[in-house]
Amino acid sequence: MFSNKSKIHYKLLQIVLYCHNSNIYLKSLYNMFTKLYLDTTNPKLKFSELLQQPIFMSIIVSVVFHTILYILFFNMTHFIFFKKILSNGTNKLLLLFLIPIMFFGFFARFFHVKEIYRAYNGDITKTRQHLDNLYISWIFIS
Repeated sequence: MFSNKSKIHYKLLQIVLYCHNSNIYLKSLYNMFTKLYLDTTNPKLKFSELLQQPIFMSIIVSVVFHTILYILFFNMTHFIFFKKILSNGTNKLLLLFLIPIMFFGFFARFFHVKEIYRAYNGDITKTRQHLDNLYISWIFIS
């Protein structure tokens, strides 16, 4: 029915569409993480708002996503140096170790932001500048 050339073109089109859709998904994920960063570093945000649906679900998604990335990174590094992936037990320990640290890291960062805001006597511009410099240099855990 189709020639080999048109089958190849069809497959290429599928690949291009898949990459395009993946790019859209990655952009929306990036936007969600950016909004989450801005929300959780907003000193005027109330703690109760942090626990409400849109922000809290973004925290959960971020923790799961980044935990998976870290575990994959550790496995890849271990494979590069030792030619085998980490054991299931080690992966479970990583999971049990990373999830609480990253989850509570959001709340620790939030309280830290509040303290920085108080230290700058409520100056939001200085607080934001301080936080952005701090984030770039240190706070990649969350």
